[in-house]
Amino acid sequence: NDEAQRSMEKAREIDPGYFIAQVDLVAPYVVRGEFETAAKIIARVLEMAPDFARAREQLAMCYMGAGRYDDAIREARRAVEISNRTGVFATALAKTLAAAGRREEALAELDRVREAAANSYVPALSFAGTYALLGDDEEAFGRLEEAYEQRDASMGLLGTAYEFTALRRDPRFASMLRRLGLPVERFDLDFDGPASRAALGPPVLAVLPFANDSGDEQLDYLSDGIAETLINRFSRIEKLKTIPRSRSFRHR
Repeated sequence: NDEAQRSMEKAREIDPGYFIAQVDLVAPYVVRGEFETAAKIIARVLEMAPDFARAREQLAMCYMGAGRYDDAIREARRAVEISNRTGVFATALAKTLAAAGRREEALAELDRVREAAANSYVPALSFAGTYALLGDDEEAFGRLEEAYEQRDASMGLLGTAYEFTALRRDPRFASMLRRLGLPVERFDLDFDGPASRAALGPPVLAVLPFANDSGDEQLDYLSDGIAETLINRFSRIEKLKTIPRSRSFRHR
C-alpha cells in the first residue's frame, strides 16, 4: 500500500547504500503489476552492486511478470552463478523457465535444486511457485502445505504472488488464505496481460485420439499414428505445453 511504499522510500533516502531496502522497495509495484517500473528500480541498484544476487533474482521475477522471458532467464542464471547455485535462486531460474514454456528445462533445474536441498535449506514455497507455473496443481498445493507447516513468513504474500494466479481458481487456494488469516478476494485478472500469462504458464494442448469411422479395424493404427505424430510435433514447441500420449489417450 501507499504507507508501505513511503516507508521504504524513506529507508532508501536515509541509506542509499542499503541495497536490500532498495530491492524491497519494488514490492508495492509488483503487487500492482507494474513490473517495468519495478525493473527500472532494481536496475539502478545493480548499477551500484552488479553482483547482488538477490537483486538479480528480483529483476528476473519482474521481467517474468512483464512477459520478457529471455531477459528473465538471463538474470536468473546470473543470480545462480553469483550465489554458487543457492537453492532459492535456482528455483527462481526454474520459475522463469516454466513461465517461458520450457518445461523440461524447468523440471531439470528442480531436480538439481532437490539435490542441493540435501545440504542446504530450500523453502517449500519456492518449489510451490514453480509447480504452479508448470500447471502441476497437485504438486503445488502439496508444497504449499509444507510451507504452511514450516511457518514460512513469505506465505504472508501468497494472496498477491502472481505465480499462483492459476491456483486462485481452486477452492483449496481460498482455504489456504483463510488458514493464514489473509483476506480472500476475487481477483479480476487481465488474462491478455503479460503478467497473467506468466503466472498461468504456457498454453496447454491435448491431442485426443482420432475415431476410426471407416468400420475397418485394421485402420485403427492409422488414426492413432496421426494423433501421435501431432503430439510429437507440438511437443517440440518450447512455449506450448503438450499433454503426453499416455494421458490424452485415456479419453479414447
